[in-house]
Amino acid sequence: MSASDDRYAESFGFDSVLGAGGQLGLALGGELLADLKEIYCRRYSMITVHEIAMPAVLRNGGIGTHWLLPGSLTFTDPKTGERVTLSADDVKKLVVALHDNTAPAFDDPEDAARVLGWTREDVPSHQKSWQAVLRALSTPVSWPDSSSCARRPSGGAIYAP
Repeated sequence: MSASDDRYAESFGFDSVLGAGGQLGLALGGELLADLKEIYCRRYSMITVHEIAMPAVLRNGGIGTHWLLPGSLTFTDPKTGERVTLSADDVKKLVVALHDNTAPAFDDPEDAARVLGWTREDVPSHQKSWQAVLRALSTPVSWPDSSSCARRPSGGAIYAP
């Protein structure tokens, strides 16, 4: 060890081994994306990636990839620690409100507005990113010819047509 750090802890290589899968997944994802871009380009289209992060307030409150919400969920303001419980119906309306400019009719409008405010403070660019997705979906792509595809870097993933 060349420098002393109070936070150092020996892992005997386990951290590297356990983290390798994530690094491999990122590399594979990058290669697949490059190949997909090339495939789409040759078909006079394009593929773009948009990252829209779910606000931590909602992730930490229990919204995940579950297809069925519990009857209610409790959310915590990351700044003050204040807790608010919303019904499943209001949680669904809250997620829709993140992607829409109209104000939904919440069952508990005061608490729902409070949580919605926390989400917008956490990820202020969420709505802007969502609008970029909508624009990308509604804008036609025009490529003069497929020769522009040859100038694009290709990935290394295997694709069998």
